[in-house]
Amino acid sequence: MSRLTRHQSKQKNLKNIILVFLSLLFAIALSIVGFQSIISSAVFVNNLFSPRSSDEAATTDEKFYGSLTLDSLPVATNSAELILTGQTVGFDIVDFYLNDELVSTTKATSKGLYTGEITSLNNGDNTIFVIGKRSNGKETKTSEEYNVIYKSDDLTLEISEPQDGTTSKIAELKIAGATDRDTTVTINRHPVVVDLQGDFDYVYRLKSEENEIIIIARDITGNRKEKKLYIKFEPEN
Repeated sequence: MSRLTRHQSKQKNLKNIILVFLSLLFAIALSIVGFQSIISSAVFVNNLFSPRSSDEAATTDEKFYGSLTLDSLPVATNSAELILTGQTVGFDIVDFYLNDELVSTTKATSKGLYTGEITSLNNGDNTIFVIGKRSNGKETKTSEEYNVIYKSDDLTLEISEPQDGTTSKIAELKIAGATDRDTTVTINRHPVVVDLQGDFDYVYRLKSEENEIIIIARDITGNRKEKKLYIKFEPEN
């Protein structure tokens, strides 16, 4: 065997020994730290030396989660003032809106509770909602919207027939009148149908010589109007 051949054989054997040695080291490392740790280390090294854009470097995985609730409001009211209450998580400032206009601002308590007042409801429909904000951030959240009807006018109730103090010779007495729309009417606690124009009529059966008839009208804002009729019943012989 020539000297060159022996030299090449020695180099080949040396490479084989080094390869076996590295394989043993890898197997030992794998058994000690685990395959996942090796992969994570490789990813870390790769990210360490890989170029990143400024936008990517500024990105954060932190996300903001906040909540805001506005307690239920009445469908209708006869007062121009409303007290609003609710609760918030993550927001310390609450803005109050009436018909899409900011009317007041308050701060939530340390427990996330807030209270505010709206003092200038418009006659008719009003849209009310609140918006939560952070004093140290840009995040906002809008609550559910409520539609509240405000009626400042007094409830009307007119009786067209019969006239108070009249005498009827028949037992079936027709009572007719008019009131506001979206109003309920009772006659001596009996519900009466009111049409879309506010007109109503009801046949009431007289029971004795002297009859007290109480007509009550109520609207959705809580207004109430009452009238009394005294009718004498004298049947024909």
